[in-house]
Amino acid sequence: MAYAKGTTVSVARTKAEIEESLEKFGATSIVIGTQPDRGIVMFELQGRRFRFTVKYPDLKKFFVFGANRNQHTAKLTDTQLAQTKLDQAKKERWRLLAMLIKIKLEAIGEVEEKEDRLELFKNEFLAYTVLPDNSTVGEWAEPHLIETYKNNTMLPMLPEGGKK
Repeated sequence: MAYAKGTTVSVARTKAEIEESLEKFGATSIVIGTQPDRGIVMFELQGRRFRFTVKYPDLKKFFVFGANRNQHTAKLTDTQLAQTKLDQAKKERWRLLAMLIKIKLEAIGEVEEKEDRLELFKNEFLAYTVLPDNSTVGEWAEPHLIETYKNNTMLPMLPEGGKK
């Protein structure tokens, strides 16, 4: 997470940047929200609906009793210190999501041919496409991929050589 490590940009500002990027690219019906354990970005573009999810770490992960303190954290209780660290982790995860979405949109925007741009768009956002049952293509495909690799049923990357 080097890109976002230690960011001072608030989650609210990052959400606004994401919304601005999506609007600029022509997305409609944009919904950006937060639940206790995750953040969600949903939007519609090119007649499809997409969802990105930012999973938040558990607050318990940040409890370190007797942790080294500095001048900024010396007066904080263990709970306050853990909450501060969780808030920072949320900022960092939202910044990474903003970067991911922006870089996908930028890459697509650089393609000159409309058909190629549409093809790249479909490929870049496929895993985040929302299905009728409200799962994403990525969520739907993951158990199938796990099973395929577990059972070693993948075809070889290169077909066996033929006789000459």
